Amino acid sequence: MGHVEECIELRRDTDVSLGLGIIADGGVVLAADSRGMYEGVSHAGYTDTYCKLTRLTKWTGACFAGDVHQGGDILNRTRALYPGEQNDSRIDEVTKTLERIGRPRYAGLPADKWPQVQIIVGGVEENGEAYLYSPSSTIGFAPSPTGRNFWAIGAITLAFYLDGLFHGVTLSLPAALRLAHYIMTETIGQHAVVGGPIRMATIDAGNGFCAVEPDQMLEIAAANSAWQKDMRASFG
Repeated sequence: MGHVEECIELRRDTDVSLGLGIIADGGVVLAADSRGMYEGVSHAGYTDTYCKLTRLTKWTGACFAGDVHQGGDILNRTRALYPGEQNDSRIDEVTKTLERIGRPRYAGLPADKWPQVQIIVGGVEENGEAYLYSPSSTIGFAPSPTGRNFWAIGAITLAFYLDGLFHGVTLSLPAALRLAHYIMTETIGQHAVVGGPIRMATIDAGNGFCAVEPDQMLEIAAANSAWQKDMRASFG
């Protein structure tokens, strides 16, 4: 049994991935992988085609880790209630809506049978203040501010270690994008249950939610190349 197969065997009950939220100077960065596990009648496997990061309103977005079907459905249903590219709903209202959608679906099931879903919601208020919330299935998707400038869900060990290296440092949005991409790339290199194309987005007071396009992602990866080598060498 290979490394990926071993991880799949260990993770049959809970899909593990990685989602990030970073509050930077001027806005929020969100990032997520695209790998999801599945279990068929005779075998388990994974596919790298899941979209785990989405725009909810002009001023909010979210990413998730865990059960790819439940997580995706909760975010899609939340987004459907805020149609239009210019919808102005802010993070406080959106997280309450997400709770109303997420909480009832597990009614009647014992807690140990709930599909595990963790979500990061990021957004900016009218005054430009940026926030991260982290509702999850374990707390009935209650709106839960992280109270931090960095948050990670899923396979978080390396992410929080790397964040510790930048503790107390206020990053610009471009720098936060580079850090998010670096953390995603390093985690993908070490965890078989995290993988596939990386998706990222920024949310700021001027432009609202903006997905990072593929050509910009390539530029970030190229800019990170030397930095990654230096960081890896420092681990030793």
